[in-house]
Amino acid sequence: MPISSLTKAAGHPARSAVACLVCCTSITLTACGGGSRFPSAIDRADASPSIAGTGANDAPIISGKPLPTAVVDIPYLFRPDVHDPDGDVLVFEVARKPSWATFNPATGELAGTPPAGTSGTYTDIVIFVSDGELKTALPSFTIKVTESSATGSTSSASLSWSAPTHNEDGSPLTDLAGYRVHYGTSASNLSMRVDVGNPATTSTVVPNLTRGTWYFAISAYTHKGAESSRSNVASKVIG
Repeated sequence: MPISSLTKAAGHPARSAVACLVCCTSITLTACGGGSRFPSAIDRADASPSIAGTGANDAPIISGKPLPTAVVDIPYLFRPDVHDPDGDVLVFEVARKPSWATFNPATGELAGTPPAGTSGTYTDIVIFVSDGELKTALPSFTIKVTESSATGSTSSASLSWSAPTHNEDGSPLTDLAGYRVHYGTSASNLSMRVDVGNPATTSTVVPNLTRGTWYFAISAYTHKGAESSRSNVASKVIG
């Protein structure tokens, strides 16, 4: 069920912070349509029903699709989506972490800026999550680091947005955890994603885009896992 439907069911009036999504090439293109809105994140209690466990301890659930490419001197970040049916405290581990990256054992966030000389392919990276008894892992993934002659070249898109300040019921937003950049080659199928796990960061660069038109939208999420609806869709032509 979409968040908008759940919000209505919870009886909250819509109240959103305006967001602006900007795609930058050699000429800055403002992609905010008139009257577009970026709904702020809502409390998890209103966003989804609780998931009951089986009575015994259930394994934590981990998901997400890391970006398969990184570019020298451009920040890279991936943070998995995690849920534990029992509400246990979770701890994360990583295997075969790239030398240029750092890993947060409390959130599972893999982040870093590859410096010059680190281009190459980093294979069989695995992120695990444990509740102290049971452990679950993401499928192994690969990150290919490439050199870039110039940041902001025609193969990348720079995005910026405004941070939401209120929940959809009008209360102050105090649990903002970060943002998700959803993108793809179809405005109706933004199947790729970059996570920005710092609520104070309101811009990022999406690198290694192939020729064609790419579409982008932003959502916000809380520490409890609630996620807002997406912003208006902006586009950039690569080529």
